[in-house]
Amino acid sequence: MGQTIDQLAVLKALGDETRYAMYRELARCTAALSANDLAEALGIHANTVRLHLERLREAGLVDVEAV
Repeated sequence: MGQTIDQLAVLKALGDETRYAMYRELARCTAALSANDLAEALGIHANTVRLHLERLREAGLVDVEAV
């Protein structure tokens, strides 16, 4: 069976305006985006993006891969 998603963790992760914007940006793209791509699209620093991506990953909303 697949990974169970904690609904409370999802709500907490998406309750942050920046994380929600990141999630929407990722959902609308057909290709993988880097932290730098997201930073540029949202007008925030790449290090900030990385912190938020980790929270989204912990909630099971995105897959994060170091390249």
